[in-house]
Amino acid sequence: MRSGNYGHALADVDFSFNHDTGELTVDDARMLGVEDINACENPDDTIADIVAQAELDAGEAGKEVVATIDGDFLRATDEGAESGSNYGAESQLVNMIASAVRWSMSTNTATTADIGLMNAGGLRADLFGGDVTYAEAFEIQPFSGEDSFVTLKGSDFKDALEQQWKEGSARPVAALGVSDNVSYTYDINRPIGDRVTSVTIDDAPLDPERDYVVAASLYLLSGNEGMTALTRGTAPAQTGIVDVQSTIGYLANNNVTPRTGQAQISITPSGEYNAGETITLDLAGLRYTQGDTAKEVTVSLGDAMVSAPIDPQLGEAGFGEAGTATVSLDIPATLSGTQNLVVTTDTGTRISLPVEIVGAEQPAPQPAGSSVLGTGVLSGLLGIVVGILGMVGLVNWIDPSFIQQIQQQIFA
Repeated sequence: MRSGNYGHALADVDFSFNHDTGELTVDDARMLGVEDINACENPDDTIADIVAQAELDAGEAGKEVVATIDGDFLRATDEGAESGSNYGAESQLVNMIASAVRWSMSTNTATTADIGLMNAGGLRADLFGGDVTYAEAFEIQPFSGEDSFVTLKGSDFKDALEQQWKEGSARPVAALGVSDNVSYTYDINRPIGDRVTSVTIDDAPLDPERDYVVAASLYLLSGNEGMTALTRGTAPAQTGIVDVQSTIGYLANNNVTPRTGQAQISITPSGEYNAGETITLDLAGLRYTQGDTAKEVTVSLGDAMVSAPIDPQLGEAGFGEAGTATVSLDIPATLSGTQNLVVTTDTGTRISLPVEIVGAEQPAPQPAGSSVLGTGVLSGLLGIVVGILGMVGLVNWIDPSFIQQIQQQIFA
């Protein structure tokens, strides 16, 4: 029996079963580590022959070219570490696999998947441009896990994104790759569980009450890696489609290139978005940790636009905030209500965040007709006219109610 994790141990269990009573008794159980197994001095010749032949057959099958691709699909890394060392950042490869499982479920089942997901921790190798062999594809996903799909509320999907960040874990982030029709913003400085600030699917805002079909591995949809929100919907479908089959089919039947833009970025505002004032935005996650050349970010809101250089540092190990920038944006005084803050980079990132603009203070409304001209100048003129008439002795000939009517019209 396989035991431990990643095949690092073997469980040797001797048991007996009583058919009459249905009782199972464990007679002996022990855990064998890699060193214990390699130290075995009595290999079984029959099993050894089977293994040797399997290795030969697999070697030949692995040479088959299953697809040809342009560009490299790399995993995330920490500063000075090997590729794949960072499970907390998005990458070209994890996003591509998420798109592959969405395509596979939509192509090979009766459903149409709205969203594809992939856990960064489930990737074991990078994929380089050119001819792709079966062995290379299998090395990326060597688990033979089943791909599946569920139906979730939009609010549950957002909660799954929130569950990427872990409190007090050795791995502070378990990043999810998303299919190329999905993007979202978050604020890394907000509390865990309340960081995701917007989600966009197919260029439309996520609807919390709508049902979405989410495609991913059965491993992920079963709530592993702390993604319990993915278990709130329908039971995962039993498809029988292995993950590597999804990836190979996607690469072979589509013109697949690396997603050059980010699917997620952190936006931290200095305060409220007040019309007519300046707001400072701290941006992070503007670059992939490998294979990214983004140098400039641009932020726009209404007619206002500002650009800034991107600091290419990878940031804290285990997190996804590689590539940072700070911008100060002058919010147009004419804006109010809900507006889209748009963030773009020179390599293709385009993500929008709906923000609420607090309108500029307006002068207190005056009574109807009480303009400066009506209440000041006209009233003064009336006084002058009455004075002149009085001087020439004619005011007594004017009906007082007539003057009152004129005054009422001025102040109406």
